Amino acid sequence: AGAPLTSALPNLTAGTLFGELACLEVREMRTSTLTAEGEAKVLVLNGDAIWAAMQGFPDDIERLIVDIDCWRSFMSARFASVCHPEIMYQLRSSATLRRLLPGEELVLGGLGTVEDTKRQPRCSAVIESGIARNVATEQDLKESDIACETSMLGIGGSVTIKNVAPDENACQIALIHRMTFWTFISNFPKEKEAFTRMALERLPPATSEISHMPLLAQLEGSSSFFRAIAGCVKQQVVTPGSAIVKAKDARDALSFLQQGRADVIYHGHKIRELLVGSSSGELNFLGVQNHSPATIIATEFCILQELKKKDMEAQLTRHHHPRSRWREIIKAKHTFKQESQVDRQLRMLSESSFFGDELPPEFMKDVHKLMEAIIYFPGQKILDRDGPDGTMFLIAEGTVDRLVPGKGPRSEGPGTLVGAISLLCTPVGPREVLTATSTCCVLALHRMLLIDALKRHPQVKRHFEAVAKAYMKQHNEESVKEDSANIYSMPFFKDCGSRFLYLLDLHLERHIFFSDEVIVMENTEGEEMYILYSGVMDVKVKGVTVGQLEGGMCFGEMAVLGLVKKRSATIVAKSLCDVRILSKKSLDEAIKEFPEELSRFEGLAATRNRVSLEKRNGGQVRHLCHLFQDCRPEFALAIANKMQDRLFRAGQVMMRENEHGDSMMLLHQGEAVVTVNNEEVAKLRDGDICGELAVLGMSPLRTATITASETCFAQELHRDVLLPLLEQTEYQAERQALRQLSAQRMEWKYVPDTIRSFDIFHGSPKAFTDLIDQKHKRYIFFCGDEMITKGSPCSYLMMICRGSVEVLDDSGNVTGEIGEGSVIGELGALELVDKRSATVRCNDICDVYIITKPNLLKCLLQFPDQEARFRMLGTQRMRNDVERVSEKNVLLNCPLFQQSSRKFLDRIAAHLEDRLYRRGEDLCLQGEKGDTMFILVQGSCDVIVKVEDQEKIVSELSTGSIIGEIAVLGLSEVRTATLRAKTVCLVQVLHRSILMKYLTEFPREITQFQEVGAARLAKSGIKNKDIYPKQAWFKDGAPDFLADLGKVLQRKIFFPQQIILAEGTETSDMYVIAQGVASCMQKKHMIGQIQEGEAFGELAVLRIMMQQTMTIKAEQMVDAQSLSSSDLETLLMTYPGEKDRILEIVAANMREELADLSNRDVIEEVPLFAELGEDFWDSLSKVVQVKLARKDELIKGKDEIVFFVIMQGSACVELGGLATRELAEGDNYGEPESLGLEEEDHQSNLEVRVNSSVCLFLLASKQDVQQALAKTPDGHKIRDTLAGTIEVFPGLREKALERNHILAHFRMDEDQLIRLESWCEEIAFAAGQEVLSSAQRQRNMLFILAGKASCRAGRQELVLEPGSSLGDLNMDGIAVGRPSVVTAQTNCKALLMNKHAFLEFIKGEPADESARLVAALDTIPREKHSQADARGPATLRQIADRFCEQCLVEAKAGLKAKVKPWYAPKGKSTKLGKGGLRSGGLKPKSTGKVMIGVGDDKSDDDIETDDLMERKRRQSYAIMRSRRTSVSAVVATAKQMGEASAKARGTMAIISEGEHLRSLLAGTPIPEQKPPPPPKLTDLDIQEQNFCFDMRRLAKYAEETLKDARKEQARLKQQAIKLRTDLRNQKKGPAKGKQRVLFGQEGLTYEEAQKVQVLESCIKSAKKRVAEKTKTVEQLQAQRQALLVKLLGEEEVNILSNAKSSKSKKDEEDEEEFPAAPVPTRTTRGSVFSGKMTLSYNMDDEDDEED
Repeated sequence: AGAPLTSALPNLTAGTLFGELACLEVREMRTSTLTAEGEAKVLVLNGDAIWAAMQGFPDDIERLIVDIDCWRSFMSARFASVCHPEIMYQLRSSATLRRLLPGEELVLGGLGTVEDTKRQPRCSAVIESGIARNVATEQDLKESDIACETSMLGIGGSVTIKNVAPDENACQIALIHRMTFWTFISNFPKEKEAFTRMALERLPPATSEISHMPLLAQLEGSSSFFRAIAGCVKQQVVTPGSAIVKAKDARDALSFLQQGRADVIYHGHKIRELLVGSSSGELNFLGVQNHSPATIIATEFCILQELKKKDMEAQLTRHHHPRSRWREIIKAKHTFKQESQVDRQLRMLSESSFFGDELPPEFMKDVHKLMEAIIYFPGQKILDRDGPDGTMFLIAEGTVDRLVPGKGPRSEGPGTLVGAISLLCTPVGPREVLTATSTCCVLALHRMLLIDALKRHPQVKRHFEAVAKAYMKQHNEESVKEDSANIYSMPFFKDCGSRFLYLLDLHLERHIFFSDEVIVMENTEGEEMYILYSGVMDVKVKGVTVGQLEGGMCFGEMAVLGLVKKRSATIVAKSLCDVRILSKKSLDEAIKEFPEELSRFEGLAATRNRVSLEKRNGGQVRHLCHLFQDCRPEFALAIANKMQDRLFRAGQVMMRENEHGDSMMLLHQGEAVVTVNNEEVAKLRDGDICGELAVLGMSPLRTATITASETCFAQELHRDVLLPLLEQTEYQAERQALRQLSAQRMEWKYVPDTIRSFDIFHGSPKAFTDLIDQKHKRYIFFCGDEMITKGSPCSYLMMICRGSVEVLDDSGNVTGEIGEGSVIGELGALELVDKRSATVRCNDICDVYIITKPNLLKCLLQFPDQEARFRMLGTQRMRNDVERVSEKNVLLNCPLFQQSSRKFLDRIAAHLEDRLYRRGEDLCLQGEKGDTMFILVQGSCDVIVKVEDQEKIVSELSTGSIIGEIAVLGLSEVRTATLRAKTVCLVQVLHRSILMKYLTEFPREITQFQEVGAARLAKSGIKNKDIYPKQAWFKDGAPDFLADLGKVLQRKIFFPQQIILAEGTETSDMYVIAQGVASCMQKKHMIGQIQEGEAFGELAVLRIMMQQTMTIKAEQMVDAQSLSSSDLETLLMTYPGEKDRILEIVAANMREELADLSNRDVIEEVPLFAELGEDFWDSLSKVVQVKLARKDELIKGKDEIVFFVIMQGSACVELGGLATRELAEGDNYGEPESLGLEEEDHQSNLEVRVNSSVCLFLLASKQDVQQALAKTPDGHKIRDTLAGTIEVFPGLREKALERNHILAHFRMDEDQLIRLESWCEEIAFAAGQEVLSSAQRQRNMLFILAGKASCRAGRQELVLEPGSSLGDLNMDGIAVGRPSVVTAQTNCKALLMNKHAFLEFIKGEPADESARLVAALDTIPREKHSQADARGPATLRQIADRFCEQCLVEAKAGLKAKVKPWYAPKGKSTKLGKGGLRSGGLKPKSTGKVMIGVGDDKSDDDIETDDLMERKRRQSYAIMRSRRTSVSAVVATAKQMGEASAKARGTMAIISEGEHLRSLLAGTPIPEQKPPPPPKLTDLDIQEQNFCFDMRRLAKYAEETLKDARKEQARLKQQAIKLRTDLRNQKKGPAKGKQRVLFGQEGLTYEEAQKVQVLESCIKSAKKRVAEKTKTVEQLQAQRQALLVKLLGEEEVNILSNAKSSKSKKDEEDEEEFPAAPVPTRTTRGSVFSGKMTLSYNMDDEDDEED
């Protein structure tokens, strides 16, 4: 309600109503405090009791509702924001309410004081109902709008408004008068200040200054003088209604009105108006007067400038000429009202013809006191033609120029009297002009002051009446001629008898009334009648001019007849009026002699009363009784023009029982008693009707006697006037209304039947039916009457007690008949439908019970069980109507269920609950708990959200809408909005328990509901955006990064018991649970829970560990925020610093798990660092950094020199983008370069890239190593010693390449050898370090440059010296045997050439030279290429032997590779690893030693001894014999054993890799060679060949199919990532002028959105192809299995399966030898931050490539 009001509000007296707005819910709280000053008896009315009491009075209810709406409109007007609510209430209470008829115009504001029905000056209007239009601007003003607001504030201007309501209804306005407004607002300082500020803002700029005043202009001062005067002026703001100057206040200042208007009040009357530029207080300023004689009241918002006399005199001392002029002007003060001058001025008045010397001296002195003294300066107008009249001027001193119309100007001196006749009336003709020629002292007398003086001296009025008569006679006014001014010629008395008129004329008294003289005052008592012979009078009611009286008219007839005692209006003379007054006593005496003349006076009074009512109610039509208030204006006008005015005195009989009659009476004013058989049965009051049966011809005799209990004004309507009107087709509605009113009079002829006889009330309690009996109304319909019209509103329930009706269609054909006991309109009464669906017409007279909709609803509220019964009835009927026009299952019409299966919908539909809501009822409330979903079957409802305790409609839902899907899915327990029925709504309710039950039975439906829930949650966005910033990885992130991170988060929901992530599956998303709980399970065992705010999948989102090690299942409804790997990667590309920070955190956590092994321990195991000592190890371990890199990320780039040791994961060394060798856990790299043992240009083109999912390593730059070396005693000396041991002789590199017998076959020149050297990697090794592993020997050729190395060949040990080489260029995919490890005997240096690097070298040569080298590669002599190949093409059995042996060897190597050196028990004695991490320089024992000198080389096949080959071959044969299977089974067994390796390297293919690459380089197909003559094949061999061929074909086809599909999917995914990155970059900096639209959650243009859609469709297509090809692979595997069964038999296939199972079991036993660290009972999946969870990564290269 705002701040408390400090000013007291008006006190309340007995009979005052208060609190009605809160009671009727216009406002919600009390806005003022009422305190009893004494004992007060108060009647308290409850709002519900008021509405209950008004039931059954629909007109009163409608009227009250309209008044409530008008109050609400006023209280919400625009200026209400700066007002206390109680002030608004008081303003509305004091406002004038006005109803504008359609098309009626009203002028608001402007100047003037006369108020009439067409003009309201100085008023603003608040539109309370309807629509009004500003005629000037054509702007429509609706409810709560203000018209002409400036007029209320006191600023000029006017506005014309017009009622333009489309429904031809009246427009109600509240008129706020300016003075009323400011008078009330002035009591409240806060509001007054606010409105004053508002007025100042709208006030136009001033155009005049105080220097323009005539008094100051007479001083003839310079510009500097006036500037000094302006500095002394003080400005004052005066609000309308406030006094600028009060009478008798001490005053010595000169006031100048700069803006606004003001009234001068002199002796209680307004004598003139001050306009802009006017001044006041001249006589006070000159010292003539010490106090103000008049009060000046601001009528507009005024800006006043005031100059004090002392300030003026202070300035005059500095300016000589103005001072002398001032002295001359001030002499005039001696002329004004000094004792010596009073007698002189009285003598001047007596000498005038207007006053004369016969008037009493007391009267003349009284007049002299009432005269106003005014000073005028030369050139100033005293009297102007356009100035106000009603003032007489007496020139007391000075000279003037007097310009009389029709005569020339003449000079007048003291004693001149001008404008005397204007004291009596407005002069006829042009007015005189009076101009001062010198400083003049003038005395002014105003009309109203003279009238006051005449009231005090009534004996003097005869003198002035004589003056008025003479003036009227002089100007030849015909109205005052004696022969015409008589009662006989007046229209009112033209039918009266001459003797009666003669008698009246003898008793008439003649009076002359002057202009502005009040003849009759409103609410005063009087018994006279006034007859106006001549002149004009205004009729005013409550200050508003409502009419005029002219000559020949009369008033006061009601008073002279004794019908009223108080005057109902004020009559004011507008001109000189000649009036005759008839007293009541005189009339009574005349009536006694002529009683027949009484009816004329009664008719006159009735007509006068009717006219008054018409004026009050806004027109001739609206004054009729309530029966015709709703009829069309044409009908009411036709009746009103033909009705007779009747007046009945108290006790007079208006109608008599059993008399014949053919007319009806409309009682407008008064009260009458209805009696039947001398017993009072009713009373008639204003607006009642009687005699309607007679006027309609239904009853020729009057059925009751009606007697006036007080004076009654009525209108009589005869049958011959009404019936012709009712027969017209356009007045059928009025005919029916009048017949219905007549039917109510006939109810006594019928015996009412009980309500319980109707079927609709069967089973209802008696109390309920009795209540219905009280609330219903009985109506009589006649034959042919339409009871119901199609399309009309449904507002009542009709029960046919007697009679029958017929139902009509649109064409007027009868479609059915309804008889007694039937009910019509039950759906409408229950608010189920709004319009009638058919027309019902009476077949005969029908007795019908009608209960209105409000009454029925009220009865149902008192009996809730009956309300439920009626609702169920209405619900069933509406449901039947819906199912009749649509499918039975309404769920099919709902978008949410359109994709659901029919069986699922049938199950759900069987449990839906039907509910019915009426208009305005709430389906659910904002903030309440709920677990149900609403399906809006029919109707519409508003979605309302409460914002700052105010309800706001945000949307509208229509038929088919789904409401509460979030609640039924369990995503929110609280309703987020209020749903309110806008129309009648039929709703089906689905409970959460039902939905969850059937979602469990139909799991395929879960996905759809998840999408719906996610889409619904996506609209609300990520609410809790601080969940991710609280996670360890992101809590220290940059604000911009965290802000962008919040934009890419997605909300996902999971139902209870739904698996979020399954163990063994792969994912790349990270989840944080915002709401709900999830459980962690490993191998179906519960190991912990994930609560709100906890995360899982951190490593997966970084693609470190994408395979899940546990199952995450939702225990409750889970609302999670997910972050995809692609989004994070895109984000990290924008914020590279955040990427490094996150990887550092992961690296630190991974390093903590390997805390048992310190950095010093790792560095100590580096072979080349072994001789540098502990000081070097300690120094380097302090500066070494722990780093983490992911797959395909570089550890070392080109031209970088770094040293690192791999602690976890693996990497590969790349030369020109080609992987040459691998680095596994424990391997080190770059120590020779960091120590400065090698030249930097040898490593400039080498890169090291991670080829596992993640790689953890220790990193040190060359500078760090050099600094550690500098801190080591004798560090540089030791380094130089190491450098000397591996120093390479000049030219040895090229010589070693040139002397190799395999490379010599290619005959390369020196430049080619130099280029080939660039494709080689130069490596340095310490003594005892492994140079090449068995696997690396198969892929590389080794050239020793310095030092010695050794390897085993059978039982012998071969020693390699500088210049020697090892290896061949065998490119076959299948190799026999596994070469031994090459180990450094001393510190050594070697060149390592990868076989594929050699092929790249060939491709890089010119075309001709490349072709030559390819041809040379194909023609390498067999004896030099491979001894195995020299024996000719391998048979199927030989291939099986080699395949079997290779698979066995790789299986053992794979088992060994699974052992992780960092998981070994503590202690330095056990440090496993490849390459560098080996204890000491241990050499394997050997039984023999073979030295290989410089220039000697030997292939791997030459090293392999025959006895070893024979032993392995016998082992293979033993396996085959033990399995008792064919050669084909051996092939299948070999494939199973090497399946993991064969998938990635393609060993299933028969064509060798070398042949394929050679053909690819040469660009020619594989040369066909004549095979040797095939041996004689048996049936078994042929069957084996066919089987192997089928197996190879199927396996190759399946692998190529999967590879193509995955490549396509990967390509599309990369395109998607690139496009998303580009789009985000565009979003951050869009092109200027490029319009963007909202598409999804990102701002995309329409073209970009289309690209995204096309790309998504491509990805979906690729996924579909992958699925199809996977299915094809499964079919091929099934065919393979069938072939195996067909070829080998089912028993042998089972044996193979058992062998595979036993192998798997053995693998599990091997894994148990190296168990992983225990997983804590409560941890997040894949998290490196929860507990001590051990991370296990798959280091299988082949599996990584497969992934």
